[in-house]
Amino acid sequence: MNKCTQDFLANLAGLFSPILSTHQETIDYWGAEEPPITIAFADVGRCIVQTFNEMDSPTRAAIFDRIETGMKSDDEQLGTAVATGLVEAIVGHAARLGNWEMIRTDLRPVTRKHADAWHTC
Repeated sequence: MNKCTQDFLANLAGLFSPILSTHQETIDYWGAEEPPITIAFADVGRCIVQTFNEMDSPTRAAIFDRIETGMKSDDEQLGTAVATGLVEAIVGHAARLGNWEMIRTDLRPVTRKHADAWHTC
């Protein structure tokens, strides 16, 4: 994971304590090894879905704004990790739990476009 992706996850985790806990659990699970980037981002994506109803509106807005920033990043590793790890985990987990449409409304334009394409697969 490069510094940009590490900083992104740290910033996102700092927005909501359950995300921070999930991210720390992923790090702890992998121990001395760095967790694979897609797994680290997917774990956070699943956490966002699982805790969506616990978030207040400003927290949700900050989280989805941050995700949109990652989707638009010039850093290729970050953009790929956000799209294929975080967003695709959100879509898959939300679809399984039945709250995809509710979560979809909070996605920003670039994120929603990717999520919609993934959701139809």
